[in-house]
Amino acid sequence: MEKQLASASFSVVIPSFNRAATIVEAIESVLRQTVPAKEIIVVDDGSTDDSLHRIASIGSPLVKVLVNARNLGATAARNRGAKAATGEWLAFLDSDDSWHPEKLSAERAAIASGGDDVTAIASNHVLVIDGRISGNATQKELVPDLACRLRTENFLGTCSCMTIRRTAFLAIGGFNEQLKSCQDWDLWLRAARVGTVLISTPAYVFYRFNTRDSISGDGRKRQSGHVHIWKSHIRDGRHLGGDRTSLALTFADVCLNRGKRKSFRRLCRYALRVEPRRFRQIGAMLIHGGMAPDYMSYRRRMERSIEVMQRVRRGFGRSCPRSEIAAAPAVRVLPIARSARE
Repeated sequence: MEKQLASASFSVVIPSFNRAATIVEAIESVLRQTVPAKEIIVVDDGSTDDSLHRIASIGSPLVKVLVNARNLGATAARNRGAKAATGEWLAFLDSDDSWHPEKLSAERAAIASGGDDVTAIASNHVLVIDGRISGNATQKELVPDLACRLRTENFLGTCSCMTIRRTAFLAIGGFNEQLKSCQDWDLWLRAARVGTVLISTPAYVFYRFNTRDSISGDGRKRQSGHVHIWKSHIRDGRHLGGDRTSLALTFADVCLNRGKRKSFRRLCRYALRVEPRRFRQIGAMLIHGGMAPDYMSYRRRMERSIEVMQRVRRGFGRSCPRSEIAAAPAVRVLPIARSARE
């Protein structure tokens, strides 16, 4: 185990496009890791703001900057960074998210506990909504059948939660640059097919919700990505089983994003018939879906409702146990909030 711990080297890949307000915080969260990264590869994807100047001001020899002459998209930027990396493991971080200092340490321990078939590590995360760190963390380790659940929803999270063995990443072709959305979900599914995906705890990723790029609110792009997931990973793999309720709710969310409220309500009602015990979640979806003025407002309201439901489930008035959520470093909580408001 000690040999495995010593040999696990991490290359952190950060794609960035016009993220001057948040890129420094993202990089500094990597520099604060108790297990140092071998390198931090920032791929500037044709930024027109002063991102490059701010990155240069950090002055760390670990930071390597690759510059795209024109904007190619975050997926292409991640692939370019991965190909340039020299570490055994690729840890991806979006330029508006950040990590707790123990994130890589926890992942290194997870790698050491697994075998040679470990392909990827998924970290738990907490949301930062409008500058406020959510009181509840994801608990991905509680899912009994990871491969089955992945076929109904991307519960493993975004790229900031993803660490993958570099050889496996290159062998499966990296991120699909043709996809307009769901690139992370698609890669998780392919990684799970060729090896084991482990879950790292506690929640060491801070996922900033309100500064997501336009894909989060672009229903057409999200629909295109979900259709690809359906055709490539779900439709022809029925032998893997799957949660029909979660799948229906995943596509209901996309329908609302596209403004197809009738389809949204129909899928929600179907999910309620199949699994009545989830009436609280589905009821919240129907209420907020009917009242929210736009999709992003709906998402914010749903995240807050889910947080309340999780707290009630654990015991009214009690916050999430410390074992499930890592406190953000005190010196960095305020910068996260300020950046999110900018």
